[in-house]
Amino acid sequence: MAEGRAAGAADAGVDAADDRTDLRRGRRGGARAARRDGRRRDRPVHPVRGGHPIWCTGAGRALLWDHPRDELARLLQDVQFVGVGGPAAARTIGEVHALLERDRTAGVISAVDEYAEGVVEFALPVFGRSGIVASIAVSGAPQSSRRTRAALTALREVGDRLSAAASGQ
Repeated sequence: MAEGRAAGAADAGVDAADDRTDLRRGRRGGARAARRDGRRRDRPVHPVRGGHPIWCTGAGRALLWDHPRDELARLLQDVQFVGVGGPAAARTIGEVHALLERDRTAGVISAVDEYAEGVVEFALPVFGRSGIVASIAVSGAPQSSRRTRAALTALREVGDRLSAAASGQ
């Protein structure tokens, strides 16, 4: 988790013309996030190959933030949980619900070793006028408590700003 970049984005504003991250269609049907910082050409941030399961990524689970258990059951009824995600990924709808309950209590999605072993991800939903419209996440290798706190602070600040913008405030 790059605390300097996250904090810089929160301070400088997410819509600075020469510093932005875009999601682009990849050559093989997937997508990729690319960052343009004014000094270099686009550089990949995180390649997205195919689909990512919504239940084992922080950003995906943030989109499920306000789903009650019966809606989760309906949405995930045909999901094959086994063989997907990292070692700590949920393997049942009940486990997804339990993780959401834990995360709601903490006020942030925390997905450690859920997408892949060695990946820590924190995420928040972005709220608009009609409910959740997107999610925001930061992920990377495990960091010190100080760096994790700084990343969470920056994530919350940017999430609040995006929610305010999406709500027209």
